[in-house]
Amino acid sequence: MRDRGLLLGDGLFETARIYAGRVPLLERHLQRLREGAAVLGIPVPRGIEEAALRTVAACAVRDGVLRVTLTRGPGPRGLDLPPEPAPTLLVQVEPFAGRAPEPLRAALVSLRRDSRSPLTRLKTTSSLASVLARAEARAAGAGEALLLNTDGFVAEGAATNLFWVRDGVLRTPATAAGCLPGIARGLVLELARALGLPVAEGLFPPDDLAAADEAFLTSALLELAPLAGVTTAPSVSAPWERAPRWPAPGPVTARLAAAYREYTTSVA
Repeated sequence: MRDRGLLLGDGLFETARIYAGRVPLLERHLQRLREGAAVLGIPVPRGIEEAALRTVAACAVRDGVLRVTLTRGPGPRGLDLPPEPAPTLLVQVEPFAGRAPEPLRAALVSLRRDSRSPLTRLKTTSSLASVLARAEARAAGAGEALLLNTDGFVAEGAATNLFWVRDGVLRTPATAAGCLPGIARGLVLELARALGLPVAEGLFPPDDLAAADEAFLTSALLELAPLAGVTTAPSVSAPWERAPRWPAPGPVTARLAAAYREYTTSVA
């Protein structure tokens, strides 16, 4: 086996929700995949969307998860790029229960996102940092990790984007903070603006999050998961005097969750 995706993490992937046999956000996911492939110089095979939809239909999964993985393919030993890459495309489908997400607790962990690295904005198959962050959070009794960036600003979760409401404004770290431009994140921003909610994307210190009125996490699988609070992993010095706690869900979270579900279940 000489595939660079397995040996070097030289690849990208997308994970999309299947709703009643449809994948309403597939086009958005594949657009991000193409953009990431352009950055990495991985040729994109034709017909990815058709292959994905054929697989969903063949598996007869009504509610589930679609994963599309694209690697640079096989290559010579070492780091040098193959002169003529032959990309590998892998499409996987499995069932996924579509129940409403339960409130989560997050733990601030010691790992940091490097906001200066272009890889933080790509959904690559090299996810070891997120694996370690989630393990640290689990050891602290939390369901998700919360990461700061190397400058001390709030970045994201191990596999989620973070939102909170403060003084009537919906806030989320900008991609300049080192967070992945999540598909669910982008849709939530669109829905919030359509609903007339004030939105701010920026570089926020942990104290801004601690002063929030409510908070939630987003991902293509979770949709919007209410965040009940943030604890601190034992390896991290507490960034605030009192660990923040919030109603879960808060009123803005509930409103956006309903709009998100309406969108994903109505888009053809």
